[in-house]
Amino acid sequence: MSNFIRKGVCALGCLFLVSVAFADIKLASPFTDHMVLQYDMPVPVWGTAIPGEKVVVKFGKQVKTVVAGADGKWMVKLNKLKPGGPFTLSVTGNNKIVLTDVYAGDVWLCSGQSNMDMTVAREDRYWCGVFNEKQEVESANYPLIRVFDTDFVPSATPLTEVPGKWEVISPKTVGHVSAAAFFFARDLQKRIKIPIGLITTAFGASTAEAWTSKEALVANPKLKYL
Repeated sequence: MSNFIRKGVCALGCLFLVSVAFADIKLASPFTDHMVLQYDMPVPVWGTAIPGEKVVVKFGKQVKTVVAGADGKWMVKLNKLKPGGPFTLSVTGNNKIVLTDVYAGDVWLCSGQSNMDMTVAREDRYWCGVFNEKQEVESANYPLIRVFDTDFVPSATPLTEVPGKWEVISPKTVGHVSAAAFFFARDLQKRIKIPIGLITTAFGASTAEAWTSKEALVANPKLKYL
């Protein structure tokens, strides 16, 4: 086989792999098994697909259909949800994604510095751990509290994907969960009796400016970049 033919075959193979990968429907980062969706409001569900691809989203009795835009992005909005579960969320196009053990409840964003970043157990972080750590970890059996703990991925521009996954609070998972977020969710869930979702994104000693968009900083003369 000539070198020209080899290069042609390799190029076609690469194009095929790229087209196959791009054709697969993908859900945005926050959508995984065990997640909690916000109740009592329209819930956006979004992701990517091949441009022009028909995407069908099913959740309970709801069926929503959309066509991916020229940029491959798509979004639907589920009707208001009542607290409860477990549900199944399926997304179908050229491929199919099925998420299980999904609940509807109250979702909270937990962000900030080290006071939010400090975890329930010490594990590999010497400055973490709560009083009565052993007892708190052993008794942490709360299947209706779920946490999406984002990995630390600093970026000067907004990211379209955030590494992380939803986990159910149990003695096996609670150790690396934000202590402030966990105790807040535990007390709240006991009181309102519905599923609680926590999205934690925190980093010790971070500044307020780090959580503010560049556009907002530039618009303020006192905070404008030099």
